[in-house]
Parts: sequence; C-alpha cells; structure tokens
Amino acid sequence: MPDFPPAPWTLCGRGWLTVWTAPRSVVPLLPTGVAPLSLFGRVVVVTAFVDYSDEGLLSYRELMAAVVVRRGVRFGLSITDIWVDDETSRRGARAMWGIPKEMAEFTLSSSPRLAARAESIAAAHEPASAHGTTQPPGTAGAPGTTEPPGTTAPHGTTTTPSTTEPPSTTEPPSTTEPPSTTEPPSTTEPPSTTEPPSTTEPPGTTEPPGAADRRADEPPPPARGLPLRVGASVWQSLDHRTVRTALSTSARVRRTRLEWRFTPDGPLARFTTARPRLHLAVTGLRMRFGSP
Repeated sequence: MPDFPPAPWTLCGRGWLTVWTAPRSVVPLLPTGVAPLSLFGRVVVVTAFVDYSDEGLLSYRELMAAVVVRRGVRFGLSITDIWVDDETSRRGARAMWGIPKEMAEFTLSSSPRLAARAESIAAAHEPASAHGTTQPPGTAGAPGTTEPPGTTAPHGTTTTPSTTEPPSTTEPPSTTEPPSTTEPPSTTEPPSTTEPPSTTEPPGTTEPPGAADRRADEPPPPARGLPLRVGASVWQSLDHRTVRTALSTSARVRRTRLEWRFTPDGPLARFTTARPRLHLAVTGLRMRFGSP
C-alpha cells in the first residue's frame, strides 16, 4: 500500500516564476521522443518557487526548473530539476509521474515582497521596485511650487490706497472731507481678504509628501492580476518509458520582477548563462495534477 495519496492531486497556493531563454546546453537529457521548444536557437526554460497551502491536498514549498517542450504537435513541460520540503510529495511524484523530486530546506516569505531560498541551490526575491516605485514622494516637492503665496506680494501692491492721494490734489478742504468717504480705501482692506494666500495653504495639503515618505517602504498592494486557466501536459521518464501527465491550472497572474541567485557549482548554476524574459507572480493558484 503506497504511503502517499493517489492521483489526482489538487494543490492550492501561490508562486513566483521566471521564463528564460538559454543555450541548448542548459537542458539535460529529456524523455525519449520529447524535444525542447527552440526560439532563435535558444530553448525556453522556467524556474519557479511555489508555496502550496493547506487548502490543497498537501502543504509544502517547492523550487523547480522545467523546459518548455513539444512532442509531435503537443506542447508542454518536462521537469528537469525539482526540490520540495515534504517527503510525501517527493515519494508520490517519483512513483506516479517520474518527477525527480529531491528534498531541500526552504525559507520563504512574501510580506510584503517575495524572499525565497532553497539552501545551497538558489534564491529569488522581488526588489522594492517590483510593485512600482513610490516616486511620487519626490514629486511631492512640488509643494515648493506653492510659492504662489509669495506671489501675494501683489498684496503689497494693494498699497494702491496711496493712489487715493488724489484727495491731496483735491485741496479744496471742504471737498477733502470726502476722504472720510473715500475711506473705502479701508475697504481696500480686502488685502486682508487677499489672505486667501492662507487658503493656498494647500501646502497644508502638501502633507501627503510626508505621508508618501512614510509609505516609501510600504509598497502599494499589488494588483490582483489577470485570471488565467491553463491545461498542459507534463512529460517525464518513468521505468524507461516516456509518460504524459495531465495538468490543469487556474490562477491570477501579474507581472513582477524577480532577481535570482544560483549557488556557484550548484545544480542550477548552468542558469547563469540564461536570460530572463518574463517574471510573473501567481496568486489563487489551484492545480489539478494527474488523471482527470
């Protein structure tokens, strides 16, 4: 009696992957009858960290490397390297599907950004810019442009009341008393009303810059991403024959940026010759692996 769950396996979680193009030498021996997909003389490979949660059949963490392949007119994947931190997953995948899982020690955090490591193999992380830079704080310096309050120097020009000196030209004393009536110059005290410059205290509203600074280390929540449903084939070697396993996946995906480090002389060191082409963050992952 096998000590692992029977197929199919339904797994749930989230993942982070990079699609690379690489020299053919990056790809080890593939199952018989399977050829790597080639673009302009380079093969297409994928590396991924996956965090499977207890919402699915098994809960564990995984690092894998796979090659995009074809067999006849069918396209799919062949998993060349894979590590997990769950013995049940390792035994079941090897026995049922020929997936060469090995054990490894993992550290993985995704709050607020991914930082993952498989000991002595590889590490990946999302840099701060992966979710978009919070440079608006820099633009928040614009409050300096609120110097228009300084432009209220025209307020000084409201000394036009001195232009009311014409009364002195109206030297007829009796008529000069109208100046008391011309005290509307005091009505020119609207200069005090010109204190709307204080209303230009949107500089007060420029407090967001401070708020933006406080948020500098707190990137905005990433977008939920686009819904995706994929059906694919996985080809592996099992008991000296090529076997195909059906894979169906639903998830939400969004673009991100990942920085990978491969341990020198480690099993994935060959990826140092590969070029990253696309980085994706995957949430709401629901994967059914094995017989329908």
